[in-house]
Amino acid sequence: AARGRIVEFPSAKRVVERSLEVFRDGQHFMIAGHTGCGKTEIARHIARLWMLENGVGYDPKKETDLDEVYKRLEPEFFSGTEEATVYDLMGKLKLQPLDFSDPLKVAKKVAEFKKALSAAKVKRKITDDEIIKYLTSQASVTETWFSYGPLGRAIKNDRPLVIDELNMLPKEVQARMNDILLRPDGAKITLQENGAEEFVKRRGTRIIATLNVGLQYTGTSDFNVAFGQRWKGEAMDYPSAAESYDLMLAQLMRHDRVRLPEKFPPELFGKIADLAISAREIQELFSGKTATKRYMSL
Repeated sequence: AARGRIVEFPSAKRVVERSLEVFRDGQHFMIAGHTGCGKTEIARHIARLWMLENGVGYDPKKETDLDEVYKRLEPEFFSGTEEATVYDLMGKLKLQPLDFSDPLKVAKKVAEFKKALSAAKVKRKITDDEIIKYLTSQASVTETWFSYGPLGRAIKNDRPLVIDELNMLPKEVQARMNDILLRPDGAKITLQENGAEEFVKRRGTRIIATLNVGLQYTGTSDFNVAFGQRWKGEAMDYPSAAESYDLMLAQLMRHDRVRLPEKFPPELFGKIADLAISAREIQELFSGKTATKRYMSL
């Protein structure tokens, strides 16, 4: 906790270790569980550990303080919604007015204009100054550029991607990911949204997804068999009462000496235990684990 990292309590540590094994095998990982059990933060944590392990987003030769590197590393992130489109995930072409304050852009536009004149077999010699004057007088002069989405950036920049609430995504968005999920390291990935742009998939590019399971969640959808088989996964539960108790004590400790403050009231130990037990009972009620039990007998 003092190092600013998420605390890997035992049940979370199992998920972390399993995910890194899957990543090393060149596959992608999915964490399933109820809301509030820490899936998203664990997914970010796993992605940062993968970046540290593979020298992604920093220079291992120059940056040796891994705790400081960990704090600033950010994987790509995408929130699943019912309204999400393939273009939100991969990227899309955009138009913007030409910026005539940028000499390189103006020079490029002039060259394109001269090429078009040549193709049209215009005999009259037109100077660059005349072309620039013409272009600057046209309010509609625009340029096209591609705005990469989170998965497009992950592929291009060799970074891991966290997809939150994967089963909220529409079927067509899930389907767009099918081929990418199967590509091994070193294989070519075609970004068809940008005119069939090609990239080579590198080791840093991994996808880790989370999804909520249970009848409590509206807007979620089941996966088809082909999509589901492209993932390795692990279920994640809420911390046990004992784990929650330890987590709370860790937050109360003095980080400089790893001990509780000298005037810590002993009676608080019991209250912290009660809080940990109450939290666990509420979580079990929410997740349906007590559905067939008499609550008063627990």
